[in-house]
Amino acid sequence: MNIESLTRNGESVLSIACDEEEVKIIKYLCKKGANVKNMLNEKVESNQPKLVYYLAKYGQLSKNQYTNSNNPLHVSVMFNYTKNMKILKKYLPWMMDCKNQAGKKPNDYSQLSLVFGAF
Repeated sequence: MNIESLTRNGESVLSIACDEEEVKIIKYLCKKGANVKNMLNEKVESNQPKLVYYLAKYGQLSKNQYTNSNNPLHVSVMFNYTKNMKILKKYLPWMMDCKNQAGKKPNDYSQLSLVFGAF
């Protein structure tokens, strides 16, 4: 089975598993190397901390996937999604050092300082 296969509607297996909150399938797909970047971005933007947790903890993401763009931590800070901030800081701490297109790190935004204090 190709874990990146798409349905006729263009949905990935991971997308369907997330929509159905099938945690065992999400963990399996993440551990097998499913591309979680877009799904993590989507679940952060829609403020779904339960799914953000599983994607961040088990997904295989790297810093170079977020060069010169807002990463999920930037988005969480901008919308003050505190649960997402805490999850991302714990499981993907390297996101703290990523700069967006404006040259700002997530902790350059005031909300992050209010939630976590000084780093």
